[in-house]
Amino acid sequence: MDIFVVPLVCGNADVLFLGGSMLILCFILACATKEQDVVSSTIESDVSGYITSLLGAGGVEDVTVCAADCTTTDESGFYILQAQNPSSDWSLHMTGDDLVSGIVPFVVSPPAQELPNISLVSPTLIDAQMNMVDLTWEENTGILAFSFSNGIFGDGINVPNISISMTEEQGSGPFYTNEQGLPSSAFVETTSHGGGVWVNIPAGTHTFETAGLPTGCTLLLGWGNVEQVHIPIVENHITFLRIECLEE
Repeated sequence: MDIFVVPLVCGNADVLFLGGSMLILCFILACATKEQDVVSSTIESDVSGYITSLLGAGGVEDVTVCAADCTTTDESGFYILQAQNPSSDWSLHMTGDDLVSGIVPFVVSPPAQELPNISLVSPTLIDAQMNMVDLTWEENTGILAFSFSNGIFGDGINVPNISISMTEEQGSGPFYTNEQGLPSSAFVETTSHGGGVWVNIPAGTHTFETAGLPTGCTLLLGWGNVEQVHIPIVENHITFLRIECLEE
């Protein structure tokens, strides 16, 4: 009995006819392998979190949050969506009425994860903060808002004595926030407020390096690791970088 291959397909596998009989042998393993390749190339995760007002923990309703698909926040500021991506480096795009749009980069951790609270701000507030460091937000550039959190949202007390720099310095910054949360050019590292901004950064992915971190810190928002964080900057958007250092 002769065995010959004819150009039929079982999924992505050839079909063999044995001798002229009607018995068809499919390379099931080959089919399964091809399907596994497709599945393993796509990472899925349920991503959730809250968008809050800058002052206090009140939620912001009707903010659109997008990955591959989009959803909107409810009355408490909560969102949840299933995202798919061939890479573990993801980002969410957040837009709302009278708010500066935000970019939230993170490393996916399937099957589900909750992101830190995000506070979007108004263009008026951005202008006021820029005036405090004698700058204006240049057209077609982005802003980085960075914070080194103690893990307690809304307490206004975070991790001091940390500095941040760019491997290829561009834009203007960093401007660390004072104890009241306002950016200033008077500091060379974080105060107890634990944050700051870097402004007028050209669009693209930039690498930021940190110094002075305590042990046991975790990268919550950004790509890479806590010592060297890769951040996507988008024109006319604020990108959020957050590192959490829990108090021992």
